[in-house]
Amino acid sequence: MMHYGSPADFGMKDLCNAWKAERWDPDALVRLYKSVGAQFFFTLGQHHDNFDLWDSPYQEWNSVHIGPKRDIVGEWAMAKSPSQWMLTDCT
Repeated sequence: MMHYGSPADFGMKDLCNAWKAERWDPDALVRLYKSVGAQFFFTLGQHHDNFDLWDSPYQEWNSVHIGPKRDIVGEWAMAKSPSQWMLTDCT
């Protein structure tokens, strides 16, 4: 509330448009997770309010069309090592 104000004035649609993910680095995060012994990794494909974190063919309310204009789930998939990580499509 202190930063964005009341949700009545600044809601999820505004927050998603403001999100740019300029420091998002899934390669660095995967290296970090592996360095501390992670053996499994799970990512969310959908944030709350039905906001998809991938290029959804079902709606334009997603991170490719709004906000960072990036396929967050796709970038996680590209950052993984195929021999050690598994990515499944649960759509």
